[in-house]
Amino acid sequence: MKTSHRFLFAPLSLAAALLGVATSAGATCIEPLSDVGVVGQAAAPALRLPTGWNTFARVKDVDVKDARAFSGFWQFTMVDSLGNLMDFGYRTVNESGRGSGTEFTLSFGHPPIGGNTCIGVWRKTMVAGHYEGSHYAPMYAADHVTFVGTVHRIDEITLSADGQSVSGTFVSTGYDVDGNVLFTRTGESSATRVKVATPFP
Repeated sequence: MKTSHRFLFAPLSLAAALLGVATSAGATCIEPLSDVGVVGQAAAPALRLPTGWNTFARVKDVDVKDARAFSGFWQFTMVDSLGNLMDFGYRTVNESGRGSGTEFTLSFGHPPIGGNTCIGVWRKTMVAGHYEGSHYAPMYAADHVTFVGTVHRIDEITLSADGQSVSGTFVSTGYDVDGNVLFTRTGESSATRVKVATPFP
């Protein structure tokens, strides 16, 4: 899907020194699992989706009266511009009125010790079925204790005609505590709506 966007992840552009800092730190909903190291151990293996992921059956339910509403509960997947799996998990999208709201993401691709949640806001654009999102997450050193900066992710999202799936692009930028850019990553995301009657794969 090609969408007009201002934040399609630019190719990874880091100076060598900054790359060393970024890859030694962990941040929820942003970094590949292989970037999140454990003190005294080698970096974790590449992230892999569990069997059955993204295969939820679509079922008719009264949970969503308006099928085109963005609010709801979603199972998501994120890949970077090179096709590497960056994250997967579940996201709750809440509507606060006037075509905007908040989001809460629980990452299954990052351990809780390194941070596996992020929060954000979203708004509907003038284009039907199109939304913009802005998310923030803390970034820690490999000891999972020392705060080293903040990751800001911007999303461009399009809701499917039946309201049961979304797809889009994102741009993730990491900043140190002084506001200097450490890295920028781009990628694509997709998600499937989860309902009360949706069986687990």
